[in-house]
Amino acid sequence: MLLTPTSALAQGHGSEIRIDQMQPASAGSPFTRAEGPHEEFDEGVAYAFRLTGDYAFMPLQSTVLNPTPTMTTDNLAPVAHALLFHLGASLSPLYWLNFELNFPFAVFEGGDDETRVSSESFPAGEPGQGDLRIGAFGRPITGEDLDLALGARFWAPTGSTKAYLGGEHKYFRLELVGSAAGEIDLVTYGCTLGVAPLFFAGGDGDRIAASCAAHFALAPAISVGLEPHVALFNYVRSDFEKKNRQTAGLGNGGIVAQFEPLVAAQVRFGDFSIGFAGGPGIGTAPGTATARGMITFGYAAKGERVIVEVVQDADLDGIEDEYDACPEEAGPKERRGCPDPQDQDGDGIIEDDACPDEPGAKYDDPDANGCPDQD
Repeated sequence: MLLTPTSALAQGHGSEIRIDQMQPASAGSPFTRAEGPHEEFDEGVAYAFRLTGDYAFMPLQSTVLNPTPTMTTDNLAPVAHALLFHLGASLSPLYWLNFELNFPFAVFEGGDDETRVSSESFPAGEPGQGDLRIGAFGRPITGEDLDLALGARFWAPTGSTKAYLGGEHKYFRLELVGSAAGEIDLVTYGCTLGVAPLFFAGGDGDRIAASCAAHFALAPAISVGLEPHVALFNYVRSDFEKKNRQTAGLGNGGIVAQFEPLVAAQVRFGDFSIGFAGGPGIGTAPGTATARGMITFGYAAKGERVIVEVVQDADLDGIEDEYDACPEEAGPKERRGCPDPQDQDGDGIIEDDACPDEPGAKYDDPDANGCPDQD
C-alpha cells in the first residue's frame, strides 16, 4: 500500500485501513475460513465455540511518497508483527438455521514506532479490539454431498483505529454470504463467498472475498488440505494523495487485492478439535501478510438424531415377524405369536385333540383323545 504524508495514516490512526480482514469460519466448521458441511439433527440444539490465534508478519507495509521535487520514497512497516485472537460462537436451534458471533482483538502489534517522514509521524500499531461480527444463515439444502447456506453478516464499528482494526467513519458494514460444502468419499470440501454491496458503490474498506478448502481424511479424526483465500477491497484515497500518485505514475489504486494460499490440518478428539494453517500472502490490500500462521481450538456439541426403526409385523400382534412362529396369524406372546387353538369340531376338547375335525370323547390315550368311538 502506498501512502503520502497527508494521508489518514500519516495524520494518525484514521481512514478505513483494517489489517484484520480475516473472517474465520463459524465455530462448528472443520476449516479455518470456509464453511464446512453441517450435520442434520432432529432434537436439541447444536452449538460450538472456537478460539482462533492469528499471527501475521508484515500485514501493513507502506511506501511513503514525499512531495518534494525529487519525489523520494521511504519504506515503513507500521505493523510488522501482529498477534490477534478471534473468539467465535455459533448456535443452531434448528438444523437449517444458524447464528454466529465473532469478536477479534489484537494482543500484540509491533512495527516502526513514531517514524518521521517529511515532518509527519507514522505511529506503530497498538493492541486493541476489532469489529464485532454477527451473522445469521439458513440452509435450504442439506445433505452429505451438498450443504448450501445463505445469509448475511454485520460488521459492527467497534474496532480500534490505533490498532488499525477499525475505521475512522463508524458505520455498520453489511456482507451477504453464501456457502456450499459437502463430503465425497475421503474428501471434505467447502467454499464461502462474501459480498459487501457497498463495494460496487466504492465504499471505503468494503470487499468481495472468497475462501475455499479441501481436506483429505488421513484417519477418521485427522485431515489435511489446502485453504486458498482471495479478496478485493476498495481503498479510497484522498484527492491530494491521488494527485501525488498520478505525478509518480502510480495511479489511484482504488481497488486492491489479497491472495493467501494456506496449508491446513485438523485433529479431532471427540467434541474437541485443534487446527493449524499457514502460508504466504500476495497482494497490496491492508492486512495481506507476507506470512501468516493460525491455530484454532474448538468445541462442538451436536444435536441428536432420532432413529426410527421400521419393524416388520405382518399380523400386527406386537411380535416382529423375525420372532413370530405364526407371522400371518395374530397370537399372544405366550404362544410365540400363534393364535389360541380353536374347537373346530365342537366336542369341547381344545388341547391335544387327536381328531380336531371330528367330535369325540375325552380319553387318556393321546392317540384317541377327542376322536369318535370306534366300537
